[in-house]
Amino acid sequence: MRKEKMWNYKAKYREKAQILAQNLDLPEYVAQLLVNRSILTIEEAKKFVYPELTNLENPFCLPDMELAVTRILKAINNGERILIYGDYDVDGITSTALLTDFLRDQGAMVEYYIPERLGEGYGLNKDSLLWAKRSLNCSLVITVDCGISAMSEVEAAKAYSLDIIITDHHEPSSAKPSAIAVVNPKLDRAKCFRHYAGVGVAFKLVQALAKKLGLPDTYVERFLDLAALGTIADVVPLVGENRILVKHGLDRLNKLKRVGIKALVEVAGLAGKELNTCHVAFGLAPRLNAVGRLGNASPAVDLLITDYEQISCEIAKKLNKENSERQLVEAQIYKEVCERIEKEIDLTKEKVIVLGSEFWHSGVIGIVASKIVEKYYRPTILLAIEGEYAKGSGRSIENFDLFRALQHCESILERYGGHYYAAGLTVRTKDIENFNKIINDYAKTHLSPELLIPSQDIDLAIDLRDINSNFIRELKKLEPFGAANPEPVFYSRKIHFENCREVGKQANHLKCKVSVNNISLDAIGFNLAYLLGDKISNSNKEADVIFSLQENTWNGNNYLQLNLKDINSTPPFRELFQLNIDLTGFWNDLFSSLHIVKVPLRKIGSWLSFILEDFLALKEIEFLRLDGQLNYKLDNLSSKKVVVLTEPFYYKYESLLHKKAGKLLNYRQFLKGKTTSENIADYRGRNKKQILDEFIKQNKKIFIICNYRENAELLREQLFATYPELNHNSIQVLFTKDELYSFILNRNEVQIVISNQLLELYTWYDYDVKIIYEAPFSQEELLIRTQKFTNNQIVLLWNEEDLIYNRDMLHAMFPDANFLNQLAKVLERTKEGKPLVLESLKQQIMVANKSVVNIFIMAGLKTFEELGFVIKREGALICSTNKEKSIRWEKSACFLEGLKEKEAFSNFVNSPLPWKENMEVV
Repeated sequence: MRKEKMWNYKAKYREKAQILAQNLDLPEYVAQLLVNRSILTIEEAKKFVYPELTNLENPFCLPDMELAVTRILKAINNGERILIYGDYDVDGITSTALLTDFLRDQGAMVEYYIPERLGEGYGLNKDSLLWAKRSLNCSLVITVDCGISAMSEVEAAKAYSLDIIITDHHEPSSAKPSAIAVVNPKLDRAKCFRHYAGVGVAFKLVQALAKKLGLPDTYVERFLDLAALGTIADVVPLVGENRILVKHGLDRLNKLKRVGIKALVEVAGLAGKELNTCHVAFGLAPRLNAVGRLGNASPAVDLLITDYEQISCEIAKKLNKENSERQLVEAQIYKEVCERIEKEIDLTKEKVIVLGSEFWHSGVIGIVASKIVEKYYRPTILLAIEGEYAKGSGRSIENFDLFRALQHCESILERYGGHYYAAGLTVRTKDIENFNKIINDYAKTHLSPELLIPSQDIDLAIDLRDINSNFIRELKKLEPFGAANPEPVFYSRKIHFENCREVGKQANHLKCKVSVNNISLDAIGFNLAYLLGDKISNSNKEADVIFSLQENTWNGNNYLQLNLKDINSTPPFRELFQLNIDLTGFWNDLFSSLHIVKVPLRKIGSWLSFILEDFLALKEIEFLRLDGQLNYKLDNLSSKKVVVLTEPFYYKYESLLHKKAGKLLNYRQFLKGKTTSENIADYRGRNKKQILDEFIKQNKKIFIICNYRENAELLREQLFATYPELNHNSIQVLFTKDELYSFILNRNEVQIVISNQLLELYTWYDYDVKIIYEAPFSQEELLIRTQKFTNNQIVLLWNEEDLIYNRDMLHAMFPDANFLNQLAKVLERTKEGKPLVLESLKQQIMVANKSVVNIFIMAGLKTFEELGFVIKREGALICSTNKEKSIRWEKSACFLEGLKEKEAFSNFVNSPLPWKENMEVV
């Protein structure tokens, strides 16, 4: 089950990007990438682009740091035995190694302890503390990357005459352990940087100790490689101090000063490469993690602190072997989990995947949970059942805080901890089913259907011809990439694909060449091989792509490669669905079986059908629109189809639709509880040009609603002639989806948008004033256009001529019986089986308004086709042999819809509007 991704185009605030570019001598695209990462001021940008060690904060701003340093220095001076109590993941391993290495260098008597994942689990435990006191004769225990929730364990330590200092970065609960000191940046968020990994907190402790000991500022730089390794592996935001630590830590990591890291680099196949965050995250970190997942993690600490090359080589080989074994176990569990999801879980009802087994290894299920989230895009919790208790690892998605969800379930949990995207827990085996129900009930109120669509952020649209070595060199100023500073993702339109093939052990990756004009680049799409034959094929090799850029080395030569993120011919941008109206309840009703959405008029149905068609495509649900302008046949109705139709078509097909047990929904659910804007200026009948000029001269961003494209384009040309400073980027006409996609990419430069109804439900376009330039067709349409979306002004600017134009167009789009009878006589004279020719029909038809005769005839032929008097054969319309002398127009849903359209328009024209003419409401 692969989900279509929603594309989320981020670029905005172009003016701010230009200011950064000018003041920091950066290319504008680099400045825009900074703005996309919410770096908006010159000072912020300078620190980001040039992260200096001198910008590190005073470590004593962290809570209890002074208390911790005082107690540790006392222990060193008194020759006390100190135990560093760590954790079995990379963050805990590097934290343990960093603090142990530093304290031993200061002459402290230090031991370290890593609990076993299987036997002891995460965090402090009382047996280990008692062992530290009795066997090691320790008097001080310093935790790293754990301890913030160890209330009872700290109390037990006091009974053993053990002092505890806690250094941690996990979310604290309402209570605080009564330790000598609790150094956790999340306890006092106002005073210090709060996003450190556990190793970042350990580094700050070392930095504080070094200051008190009078060591030179450069001394702590020797520990930056460990700080970078743990920070990258723990996937904390690479901003602020983390960015400084990782930037300079990678520089030191690449010098391979530690023999253990050098040995690890060699077994990982990374020797000779310039290590970056990806190499650490996917090459080094998994090998350090593996030993702790399947057994005891202490060898990984030994690897990082040893000075002996032979020992480091032996340990590195052991870690590499453990990693291979871990991958086999992981693959087996992953396969079983996928099979069970398909058999046991109804993903239309359960929003959180919860599964457990007695045969799963608790050290591996966290990795498997991550892969399940990637495949199914659901929060996932996997449980390793061990007798009476089950240990679980969970991973989450955007917009679902897993830690908060577990807090909601805490009455049934033995213990839990973690953060937004990842957490661990222990639950009684007998309570698993109840836990599943509670967390899924919680998810139902916090995860609407649209939030279960994965999204991919896009930074900028670029042309492949602009990608060169200089472009890459400038991008490197944003490294290191990671959480909160991801690799920039670019968007290019209408790209050609060549030499597409499946690669990888499981043939699940896509390898190809992409090109535009004469520019060709290699591309790889990890886990995108399934798009072959779907989004790209021999017959359809052109599509839009989103990608990041990577520089590879082969035989000593560097070359650029696109890392494809997604491919689509009609990109599903998230902006299209950021509606001001709350649609959650409506969406919830659509996702089970065939549904009918009834709308009263064609004009009302247009925006609704547009939204539904794109949104339902992401849910793999078919969409069919039935009205006087489009289809009028119901073929092959399935349980995966939503039908949007007007009232005449509903009554025509009512019996067929209800046989399929469809649920009838009404469009009014979209409008429920919405009020008309209070900021409406009624300028109907006034000089349109004069009113429009006033807003343009004020440099306002304007959204102009026109009903007809030809009028919109004429207005655009008039504005070009009046205002030479406006160009084709300043004014855009939007009447199609492709035009809307283009607008999303370039809207920062657009001052005036002229559209029909494509934009009026979307609040992400930041216009200052909305001008209803041409008259609506009904009261309902006026209600939609004047709903209170924002506090921006709405201006009514139509006149009597617009009303007459609408009336004439309605009569053309829905011909009356007189015209249809006239057309029937012409068709009777047409030879059977002969294709109908529009020009010939025009010469035989009499209408008052010749400019719309084509519309009259085509609309009339639709009605005849519906009634079976005209049929389509090989792309042409021909007269049917089934000709009756009298035709009953009331049998045609198209005809009946026209009557309703005209009636609604007449009611609108004759109704008293809620504003008096020329009265401004502000």
